Amino acid sequence: MVHARTTMKPVWIKYWGLIPMTRRGYLVTLTMAVAVVAIIVAYCALSGLLPPLRTLWEPNPIAAQDGWRGWLWNYMWWIVIVAIVAQVIDTIMVLRKFAQKEEEERAAEGSLGDPQRHDSV
Repeated sequence: MVHARTTMKPVWIKYWGLIPMTRRGYLVTLTMAVAVVAIIVAYCALSGLLPPLRTLWEPNPIAAQDGWRGWLWNYMWWIVIVAIVAQVIDTIMVLRKFAQKEEEERAAEGSLGDPQRHDSV
């Protein structure tokens, strides 16, 4: 018995409940966002606009006197680390949602296209 492999149409989800996306659209958007952020960080690093990495373990007490700007200077790398962790968690959750939707669609196609299931009922 030869099974004809049919291609499944792309699964759509609403990202954050607002933006309809396919897996490919999500991955392309994520890749573009990472590329833009990498370019901005590289530019800022080469321009000397970023605080040194040692502010991770040794905040600058002089910069701390500048109010919110000093706080941002001292804790910018921690904010970046938290943002990266949050993005990784978001990506994992979204890819799981895509996998779940794809599995639901495969199960629906399997129950409709399997004549043995309908005959045995």
